[in-house]
Amino acid sequence: METKRKNSFELSADTRILINVIEKALIKDARETISYSELSAAIGRDVQFESRGLLKTARKNVESDNHVMIVTITNEGITLSKNYNGALSAAATKIRRTKRKYCKLVQNAIVDKELPPEESIELMGRFSALEVTELFTKPNMPKKLLDYIKDKGPKELPTAETLKLFV
Repeated sequence: METKRKNSFELSADTRILINVIEKALIKDARETISYSELSAAIGRDVQFESRGLLKTARKNVESDNHVMIVTITNEGITLSKNYNGALSAAATKIRRTKRKYCKLVQNAIVDKELPPEESIELMGRFSALEVTELFTKPNMPKKLLDYIKDKGPKELPTAETLKLFV
């Protein structure tokens, strides 16, 4: 089974094998999961450690070509997921956690520093932008935004239109 690729680079033979194994198991045969041991056996290398990059590339290609979302099951394997809200919620949590970590790190580092005005202005701008990002990624998404989307229909809003709801 030959996979169609539009990439300008050539995928490795092992990556192509993993793509074929994943597509056959999860897409064509509609299996619930495919184990890491089965994927490792297909290429003769451990996809959890030394060859995890090959598996990541294969997953990205299968997701893109088949319009699916593949998630990992710790120490077991991979599976298709339809928990789209859960994936975006996890991403939002990671954004908030990373924002807090780096804002705290920078604030602590600059507490006794005399920064040039240009750098100080840029820092305050970044802090402000990150605060807005946190507002929009909170689990209790602003009701005003959800109500607006309900009225308009379920579609992604342009950034400017979203921001107008909060100005």
